[in-house]
Amino acid sequence: MPWEPGLSPGELLKRADLALYRAKGEGKDRLAFFEPQLQEALRQEMNLLEALRQDLERGEGLWLAYQPIVDLRTGKRVALEALVRWRLAPPSVFIPLAERHRLMPELGEWVLRQAARLAGSWTGTA
Repeated sequence: MPWEPGLSPGELLKRADLALYRAKGEGKDRLAFFEPQLQEALRQEMNLLEALRQDLERGEGLWLAYQPIVDLRTGKRVALEALVRWRLAPPSVFIPLAERHRLMPELGEWVLRQAARLAGSWTGTA
């Protein structure tokens, strides 16, 4: 219930913000109402976000998986694609999280550093 007797103005505003956050997440021209599970979902997202920030800062918990790109005419590997992975969530969860909270520049920088370090070791110039 969005409104309950005895709610403080601050709590009412928090609930309105949660509903707004949900409506924005669902796309344009949406209407959303506060539901108690919104608070739990936001708490979980904030915990995951904090863990991602810490892992990026420490350089822990993330790794790159490499996928070969093959020329179908010759069957030869022509490149590798670096795919970032995280210990706490699949890319379908943590990439949108990083996008929503503007962490993509930090994540992209981490990926580039790791890929460059590995590429340097392949050529003997690490």
